Amino acid sequence: DPARSGGIFVEHGVHFFDLVEWLAGPPSAMMALSVTRDAGPTAAPLRDAVVALAVHPRAARGAPPAIATYYHAFVRPAEFERTTLAFAFQRAYLTVTGWIAVRLEGEAMLDESAPPLSGRPWLRIDLAEEYPGGRNLAGRGRIFNATRRVRLEGDLGDRWEVYRASVRAGLRDLLQSAADPGRRPEVDIGCARSALRAAAAATASQRTGTLVRL
Repeated sequence: DPARSGGIFVEHGVHFFDLVEWLAGPPSAMMALSVTRDAGPTAAPLRDAVVALAVHPRAARGAPPAIATYYHAFVRPAEFERTTLAFAFQRAYLTVTGWIAVRLEGEAMLDESAPPLSGRPWLRIDLAEEYPGGRNLAGRGRIFNATRRVRLEGDLGDRWEVYRASVRAGLRDLLQSAADPGRRPEVDIGCARSALRAAAAATASQRTGTLVRL
């Protein structure tokens, strides 16, 4: 009920706008669409599937613009719902699974300058292919050298324990910041305000069918 929740983007999508902004900076433009489903003769139509596309300029981070897509649908039993985050990099693909993110799978093309990925007990790295002497590959108009391709797989275990640990860490950070006026919390009210701004822009775009610039 959008009148009570603000709609899917505000009630649910806001968390993912927040996550992507943490990774890629704030979006500059948002375009969104929705699907309305007939709920029967005695019920109001349901807008239970939405999609949005956001452009993240990333100029402040010295990186090229990025595009993020979002799809949210509440059309299945809660026990059968799933959340998947897919990331595409110049040299890697990563898929993170879980509303409380606990599982990671992916592939990466690495060279000798790649930072070490070992030392994380939850992450398994398997060599998929080796390129003796290195291989020059093209991506985003640039040439890079790869000496190997690896597969990554990781699982943090019980999602509720991960959730509890995250909440404890967040509260600990907030309390430390309250005790030390010179310390800024990892997540402050500005993060929430910015994510809500993106969710409101997606909601407006879905309602009007037009591009919304932030």
